Amino acid sequence: MEHAPKVYKKHQSFVALKTHHALPDALARVRKLLDGLPPEGKAGARGEVVRRACEELLDLKDGGGFEKFSLHWNTAEEISRLADAELPRYLHYRFRYEAWPERKILDRFPPCVQLEPTSACNFRCVFCYQTD
Repeated sequence: MEHAPKVYKKHQSFVALKTHHALPDALARVRKLLDGLPPEGKAGARGEVVRRACEELLDLKDGGGFEKFSLHWNTAEEISRLADAELPRYLHYRFRYEAWPERKILDRFPPCVQLEPTSACNFRCVFCYQTD
């Protein structure tokens, strides 16, 4: 009997952590933020990204053929720990980090560069004395 290999999916991999239910509070804060944004077209590029994130979170717009941006429990937890002044910056980052790769939207620079330190080199140079 052959077993299918387990595939590790990094996206949403922290499903077992416990949380208090912060989603309703986070959505109320997003609504308040959206109401306080400048009119559409006058918020600048960053403000328009925040506006789009808020509108998708509040079901005012769809994802344009892609999965709609939504708050996962861990994101709602992070929002519950932010001050109101930090919320626009956080949503700008989170929307670009979660939604843009799926939609294949490029920015001038990546929203996050993830480095994974290792104790050994993972290159396999033929001339290196440290390869296995």
